[in-house]
Amino acid sequence: MKPILITGVLFACTLFASAQHPRFVAHRGASHKAPENTIAAFKLAWEENADGIEGDFYLSKDGEVVCFHDKDLKRVAGREGKIEEMSWSELSTLDVGSWKSPDYKGEKIPRLADVLDLLKPGKLFYLEIKDGPEIVAPIGKILAEKKADPEQVIFIAFDAEVVKECRRQLPQFRAHWLSSLKGADEPGKAEAYVKELGSTGAQGFQFDWRAPVGAEWVKALKDRKYTITSWTVNDADAARRMIRYGVDFITTDRPAGLRAELKDPEKLWNVRDHIKREDFMIQSHRGAGELGPENSKEAFGLAWSLGTIPEADIRTTKDGVIVAFHDKDFHRILPHETEEVRKKGIEHLTWKEVAALDIGVWKGEKFKGQRVSSFADIVSQLKEDPRRKIYVDIKNVDLKQLADEADKGGVTSRLILASTKPDVIRGWKAVAPKSFTLHWMGGDEAALAARLDKLEAEHFKGVDQLQIHVRRKDGVLTPSVDFLKETGRRLRARGILFQTLPWEMKDAETYQQLMDLGCASFATDFPDAVSKTVTDYYAGSR
Repeated sequence: MKPILITGVLFACTLFASAQHPRFVAHRGASHKAPENTIAAFKLAWEENADGIEGDFYLSKDGEVVCFHDKDLKRVAGREGKIEEMSWSELSTLDVGSWKSPDYKGEKIPRLADVLDLLKPGKLFYLEIKDGPEIVAPIGKILAEKKADPEQVIFIAFDAEVVKECRRQLPQFRAHWLSSLKGADEPGKAEAYVKELGSTGAQGFQFDWRAPVGAEWVKALKDRKYTITSWTVNDADAARRMIRYGVDFITTDRPAGLRAELKDPEKLWNVRDHIKREDFMIQSHRGAGELGPENSKEAFGLAWSLGTIPEADIRTTKDGVIVAFHDKDFHRILPHETEEVRKKGIEHLTWKEVAALDIGVWKGEKFKGQRVSSFADIVSQLKEDPRRKIYVDIKNVDLKQLADEADKGGVTSRLILASTKPDVIRGWKAVAPKSFTLHWMGGDEAALAARLDKLEAEHFKGVDQLQIHVRRKDGVLTPSVDFLKETGRRLRARGILFQTLPWEMKDAETYQQLMDLGCASFATDFPDAVSKTVTDYYAGSR
């Protein structure tokens, strides 16, 4: 094992290609299983043989340095309030374990001193500062009282001013600057990040592993003797990419699981090990697929009732109202109307005229009277339940108008914009950065490969999910099994959800096979059957 000198400290660090790997830091402790930033999570990290732990710290109202990530208490403690507004005596009584599991009921918020007491010889502690520079002096006092080893404790922060203050007040300790590297693929942005890093006086840099940078950029920083960490990596394919980049440390929620997967490169990735069943995303095509009329309020409601996410195809009426409708004209959906009406499309009618159309009867008498939904109607349905999300497939809509209406309704983060056009996806991200996107594509294997290569060369910019259309020909999946496996690996290495749309298929065997191959999400016209298949798969029933 060849030692590498980094910022004056020797670390054993080699590439996994020689059966070794960077060191693993447990993100908020072993937070895959234990509640984050708790004594239980940090103890579990040591049990999982993590090389270090990472914790987040704020100042309480009365000046105690406490371990907590969020600005408020709602997600983890289930109540209103902020750390800065509460005293330690109040904070120390809160249950921050039950939200994760009943097994951790009664787990408490620890203080910095409590976490330092758990630090083992030879292990690292990434101390992330969530407050401003005012917290540095209290932290320094606690470190001095605990006789903390400067070779073990490393300050990390997103705020460049905090990093500078750490270097000024506590120069015996190292400090790393954190950044998501947002927009680093834009002209001049990557260089600007490097310049800002240099201005902080930091000895290391930590970045979001999904950032649009490559191995050469990482190497350039390492050539300047910066220690490099990528966060938060929970997938082996993503970790392998970071290893190829040459990072020194990987921050992960699951140190033992990730280490084991890296040691067994032949083991196929399986969704059951990485995504909870309740988080598995099933897109109900055009509302509820074959279960009802397309793009109606009733179809959307049915999809949500099945635990799936409906898709709405959206267009704009003659008078500028965004509505849900798939086809370019009314021939298929309005078979009983006159030819004069059927040859028209949404853009030829006003909202009042569209709202009067019966889009249910073509599917059957029991659906008679269902109407076209406006986007305003969809927003209202979303607001009925905060867990609801919806895919919106762009047909003919002004993206800025859609973004403004979503923002006004407070539902931007629950929209997943779907398109086969990269420029539409990136345009949407520009006006609605808090939303999500799905890039869908069909075609033969060669065409799909070419499109994927082009997207990868552009760092999959703006893409959160990617959908491949799958068919069976003479009993064989197309694209091929090998292509699907490799596509899954490529997408996971970039943090992109891999979704498939098996056309005209609802048999359990097909969906089970796709999950075996690494598929992590489905779009379907048979949401009831597919939902059951996925549930059975998670339960181990085949």
